[in-house]
Amino acid sequence: MTTIRSLSGFNKRLEAAEHKLIVLEFYATWSAPCKDIDEAVKALARQNVDKAEVIQINVDKFEDLVDTYRVRSKPTFVFIKNKRNIYRVNGADEEKLKHTLFELCK
Repeated sequence: MTTIRSLSGFNKRLEAAEHKLIVLEFYATWSAPCKDIDEAVKALARQNVDKAEVIQINVDKFEDLVDTYRVRSKPTFVFIKNKRNIYRVNGADEEKLKHTLFELCK
């Protein structure tokens, strides 16, 4: 799991992922739902480290990415494979997040 610190760092992570599933987690430090699901996201990232890469993006620091990925709620999880957006989960729905990650990592 990686927390983005710069836009160039974000682009490098996307390029380095190659054919891995990428999960962009758009979060806010002040958001209760983001805090509530944080440990579950970390656990999922550890369990799927060989199949998927979770990239955390602070919505208050990267507004351009928020606009690009049309993030309207926090947290929002955007799933990318082969540089294409293939799915998204809006909100702190741990079961939906687990199920989606499992299905897309097959």
